[in-house]
Amino acid sequence: MTNGFNTLYEFGQFRLDAEGTTLWRKDEVIPLSPKAVGLLKLLIESEGRVVSRQGIFDSLWQGTFVEAGVLTQNIYTLRNALGTDENGKQFIETVPRRGYRFAGDVKIVGEGNLGAGIDRADFSDENPEVLSPGLSKESAAFSPVSTATTLTPLVSQSPELERSQWYTRPVLFSLLGFFVLAAAGFGIYKFANRTNDKTESTVAPIEQVRFQKVTDSGDVVYPTISPDGKLLAYIRLQEEDASVWVKQIGAGNPIQILPTTKKGYRSLAFSSDGRYLFFREEAEVGAIYQTAALGGPLTKLTDNVWSDFSISPNGKQFAFIRRDPGQTQHLLMLANIDGSGERQVSARNAPWDYRGGAPSWSPDGSKIVLASGQQQQFFPKLLWIDVATGEETELKTPRWRAIFRVLWMPDGKRLVITAREAKEPYSQIWMLAFPDGQINRLTNDLESYFWLSLSADGRLLVTRQQRIISHLWLLPEGDIKKGKQLTFGERALDGYVGVAWTPDGKIVYSSFANNVTDLYSMSPDGSNRVRLIENAGQDNTDPSIAADASSVIFTSNRTGSAQIWKMDIDGRNPKQLTFAEEGKERALAGTLSPDGREVFF
Repeated sequence: MTNGFNTLYEFGQFRLDAEGTTLWRKDEVIPLSPKAVGLLKLLIESEGRVVSRQGIFDSLWQGTFVEAGVLTQNIYTLRNALGTDENGKQFIETVPRRGYRFAGDVKIVGEGNLGAGIDRADFSDENPEVLSPGLSKESAAFSPVSTATTLTPLVSQSPELERSQWYTRPVLFSLLGFFVLAAAGFGIYKFANRTNDKTESTVAPIEQVRFQKVTDSGDVVYPTISPDGKLLAYIRLQEEDASVWVKQIGAGNPIQILPTTKKGYRSLAFSSDGRYLFFREEAEVGAIYQTAALGGPLTKLTDNVWSDFSISPNGKQFAFIRRDPGQTQHLLMLANIDGSGERQVSARNAPWDYRGGAPSWSPDGSKIVLASGQQQQFFPKLLWIDVATGEETELKTPRWRAIFRVLWMPDGKRLVITAREAKEPYSQIWMLAFPDGQINRLTNDLESYFWLSLSADGRLLVTRQQRIISHLWLLPEGDIKKGKQLTFGERALDGYVGVAWTPDGKIVYSSFANNVTDLYSMSPDGSNRVRLIENAGQDNTDPSIAADASSVIFTSNRTGSAQIWKMDIDGRNPKQLTFAEEGKERALAGTLSPDGREVFF
């Protein structure tokens, strides 16, 4: 393709992009696994011809041993998602003893006739190579909206980090497959020198929206770009170890500049001239170090730092958060780049705090933006603080459940933010106008975005993207070769925050649906799924079962803060067991004693 649009396959109420990664029903993104969407694409592109089972395995699972039931499950998932056509027929037909074929009428919507049948606001893509553009506030792509406050990002999704956690019991084993598809997407905001006639601000034309894949592993955190946009530094996680790497963007292999250690690293930042790299070592709380950008001796600069940090535009100062020993205050602190000359700029007294990652400097160095809220509470606000006087001013923001990272654009008129909206499970990337608070959403997909880093000219952006997929499995006699998958919800996060056996052999587990995490029970074969809690709160997690199977202990925040609750095994008669003192305390992860008379939490 020569422009930014993908060809789409359109059938019934559905559309599938030619890269085969995203399916829509009208304006709704249908959450499917990559294999399920790949299977759909394969059948569609076979143009009505039958594709044999072996042909499907050779195309989608080449070189991988999988059971035949995996294909059957993916066919079942697709049929559930697609339903039937206007005549009541299945889109995917089974041809006995031969295979499968796609039976729907398919219309190819390409570059030339895009506007004829599809609104650009409908575009979305999760392809790790190319991101489809979109033009509405509901778009699932990175896109310019026709306002002065929007920029067009080019953001990449890097490969996925997969991890697993096992929850075992005698004889039968419940396996929670926990895949953290994490790591750095290295997005390149390519601003073309095209001027908006009304605003005189540069806006990238839609044909320049592209993915650029920068790393080849998914175990990456804190991806940070150098001021000139030529180098990328990141922390690589390997089981319990961490190391720091640097690579040239677009060329060459990465080099390891800091040794592998169990202490860990965090919060990378380049010096303004790109010659040095600063970082914080996790195990030694608050210590900021300096090394050469391509590796060298370490110099400890300052300590007692309680947050991520940032460097002033002129490269002469750090900004960070410090807590006093009694934790009754959060202090915004400045220090010279060599660690000297510390100065307190402002403070928040308990129960208020500072949060949301590193404080963010305005391009002229006169202001700092950071998030603040009440301790143990969600829904922080953004503040901008005058560096000279410490005066705080609240910015108009949406009702965000959490704010993770804030960066100023070089023009000083916009902020790029990763934040999670109140009723959504995933954090997204936003653009906020300063100081009026006009908001534009840059991403709207089923991933989460956290860390952000910008080049000095604001043309290149790096983001870390994370996906979590969690299913429950049963391992008879602990044999992984005999494992059977029990749950299949793509975004349900089954068991991610709790799974437990009942004495009579049932499974109680957490599952996410309609922006609520609740507890469910099911039989060991995956049947008889029952929701134990109905609309009681945002989160109901961490089940613990009494030995006599009479009750369940769990965590719920239905009263405003997380507390320990008890209910009958069938979900009736809920009773709160712990209570917050003035809303400041949370109680988590209750566990029953063997005799069922006490709860530890």
